[in-house]
Amino acid sequence: MAISMFKEKTFLSLYNSVPENLELYREGGFQESIPEDGLIPLSGVGEDLDSLEALSFDSSGADDFYLEEVKSAVIVFRALEELTLYLARDKRFWAFLTHTALLSYSRKRWLIPEDDEEAVKFVRKHFFGSNHRELERDNAASRLWWMAKLCSNVDGLSLEDSLVSLMYRADVRANLIERPTTALNMNVFSMVIKQLHESFKNDKALFERIRFRELMKSLNVEGGRRLLEVADENQLCSILDLGE
Repeated sequence: MAISMFKEKTFLSLYNSVPENLELYREGGFQESIPEDGLIPLSGVGEDLDSLEALSFDSSGADDFYLEEVKSAVIVFRALEELTLYLARDKRFWAFLTHTALLSYSRKRWLIPEDDEEAVKFVRKHFFGSNHRELERDNAASRLWWMAKLCSNVDGLSLEDSLVSLMYRADVRANLIERPTTALNMNVFSMVIKQLHESFKNDKALFERIRFRELMKSLNVEGGRRLLEVADENQLCSILDLGE
């Protein structure tokens, strides 16, 4: 199947039909639920969906769960590396993927609750997305691309190393992605990722909750006093009293 996106009416129809379609999300498919005239063909995004359809997720190993996240993010980003920021912010594109090529991955990564009422909320959160914040954080497919996109802009580190630094601890990732001081400031984000990378290679002390929260607190305080976006990496390290 060629890469496409849902028309608005298709997106809304599926979104509103989640309660009736729960079994399809749990173990079925949507081949018969998506009309041919309900799609908008796309060009310049990727040739086909083969690499995405091959994506799997193994949740059996708690200790290396983050490595599965890193692997998934790399595959999605490489497959969609030519994706424009404009299209990456369109919920209809990502909903198309979570209902087609990435349906199997999405249901394995985000296990749907048994309770139907909770399941409806869960599916709408992880298989759709209604705004940019939800696409960055919650949609099963788009969150991977957005994290990889951020990490691809960190100079001096490979995409994989940057993603490992971001994904090693869920609370660290949440603090970085959800706080505007870092998520909207590439200089700050890059500096923090590099500090995390150095810590990961050594004692991993910066990943400790108290230590990392102190760093984020310092960023918030200094962000209110100075224009951190114009500071280079050395200046940021000096401001936050971080060693080279």
